[in-house]
Amino acid sequence: MLRTRLLTAAVLIPIAAVFVALGGLPYLALVAVSAVAAEVEFVGLLSERRFRLGHLSGIVLVAFFLADSWLKDSRFLLSGLGPILILSLAWQVLRYPRSQISEWTAAVGSGLYIGTCASHLVRLRVVLDDGLWWTLIAVAVTLAADAGAYGIGSLWGKRQLAPRLSSGKTVEGYLGAILISSLLGAALGAAWRVQAGPSSEVSWFPGLVMGAVIAVLAPLGDLAISMAKREAGAEDSGKLLPGHGGILDRLDTLLFAGVIAHTYLSWFVY
Repeated sequence: MLRTRLLTAAVLIPIAAVFVALGGLPYLALVAVSAVAAEVEFVGLLSERRFRLGHLSGIVLVAFFLADSWLKDSRFLLSGLGPILILSLAWQVLRYPRSQISEWTAAVGSGLYIGTCASHLVRLRVVLDDGLWWTLIAVAVTLAADAGAYGIGSLWGKRQLAPRLSSGKTVEGYLGAILISSLLGAALGAAWRVQAGPSSEVSWFPGLVMGAVIAVLAPLGDLAISMAKREAGAEDSGKLLPGHGGILDRLDTLLFAGVIAHTYLSWFVY
């Protein structure tokens, strides 16, 4: 299992890095494909792994959020959100009792969540100045936090962080991940300032803060999906990635990280 997990990561991480570096439409395509796959898995968990036609409204919501983040200063989402909601709900009403209101809430709730978080990942790379460097920092510290929490927790973990949701997470691993991500964020911010140029806002201090805040809050994304999997009686969100489960299992913390990084930079740096 560990070998399969490492091999999958060794293939996916370089591919993702290339798309992040390319930016533009290739990066948008990467986020869109990943977000749609995650949406299908999430609504499957919320609906006992049955994906129905009514759940397409969740995918449409994800698409509208991503389009809105890509089309700067657009009113795309604002003009489309209402029709999506009423038409998707009307579909459930017309099909009742063959359909249930829970199908609509699962699709809309998951679509709003995945779509909003994925749109922040797009804005982080495309809209902000120095987007490439900040996106690489956010992704790197998130992956480092996950790996650090697992490694430190395996070696020295004694106290469970959230025993009702994830027996493998420990307080020691969580604290270690915060330290690792903070230091890595500071190091990358300092190193990439040379590449970004003297007029750039990329530096060690915002990198440190970003790494720390992501490590503190992003695990909640993992625990949220763990809660959904527990209620669905599923071990993984899917089987698309050998050794890792589903796309949602890999994106759960990155979705949180995208929101955290973009919000922090928008409010406090730019």
